[in-house]
Amino acid sequence: MNDTYLPPFMTGSDHGVKENGDGWLLTVALLEATSLPPVSCGSVDPYVVFSCNGITRTSSVQLQTQEPQWNGE
Repeated sequence: MNDTYLPPFMTGSDHGVKENGDGWLLTVALLEATSLPPVSCGSVDPYVVFSCNGITRTSSVQLQTQEPQWNGE
């Protein structure tokens, strides 16, 4: 019996990884963050930086929140 939990966005058989020509394509879904710590010098404006194999991508900035929602961005 497999007790591994898979969130609803991972219900497909590939789990976001697909063969793409000579390499692989990785799909990442940014959902949310919870309970981010407060900062002492202003508001919390979180964003995420993804880096994989020398490629970097940055999410949008969620202004003034400790509970940001990107909803699959």
